[in-house]
Amino acid sequence: MCQDIQKVTYTCFHQVSYFYGKSRFCLFTGEGEGRFHTTHVFYTQEKEIKDEDGNVVDENKCPRCKIVEKIKATGGVKKGVKLRQAIETEYAKTRDSREEAGAKHYQAEARKAESQLTLEKIAELKLQIKERIVFYLSKENVSVGAKIVLLRTILSLPDVFNRPEMVKFFASRYFPEGDKERKFTNSERKQIFGMVHRARLDRTFKEGLNMGKPMPLPTCRNAEKVGEASVPKSDQDEIEEGVANMSLSPEGEAKQAS
Repeated sequence: MCQDIQKVTYTCFHQVSYFYGKSRFCLFTGEGEGRFHTTHVFYTQEKEIKDEDGNVVDENKCPRCKIVEKIKATGGVKKGVKLRQAIETEYAKTRDSREEAGAKHYQAEARKAESQLTLEKIAELKLQIKERIVFYLSKENVSVGAKIVLLRTILSLPDVFNRPEMVKFFASRYFPEGDKERKFTNSERKQIFGMVHRARLDRTFKEGLNMGKPMPLPTCRNAEKVGEASVPKSDQDEIEEGVANMSLSPEGEAKQAS
């Protein structure tokens, strides 16, 4: 399955990427070594934590900066190479270090997989993405939160898959075909349009919505009617459904506590 990477910006302005876990929605089908996977990067920003009186109790600096402060506070003041070595030695013992290493591993794997794509394979994978969008949105009682996470996943696809095309396709199918009202709740509208605005795809999203009917799937590979009834439930689907039940905030959670 594809993997989620969380990139955290700390109050010291350092950015660190962490492995978060399996993606809630995997947009690529197939089994075995030949299956393409990618990583989805989501961004969060740490803030200072203050008590009721407004006093800062935790500056929320990055793990390495906290280690520097600890070294200095205990009198183990070092400089240059020795300080960097001491920092990395302490950092290597932390959960943050393991999660950062995991992020680097999966991102390297994703870059390698993407570098091996041919034009033919890209076209095949673009069709797979659309099929999976239809598959997920065709489920009964699909929640607003699930739709938001699915959109967030689409927005983090690699450039080769033409994100505007996928966003427009998703938007055209956002509301069920029989939905006459086609209305967002206030919270839903704020989250959805905030995301597409930041991606500079708000006009594209609106174009998909205003079509008033679902964009068709390409007719190759018998893909005209892909949905839960026409897509056989594989072991992979069972896994993905299980992952989809995980609690995952649409706007990206604060990094899991160490």
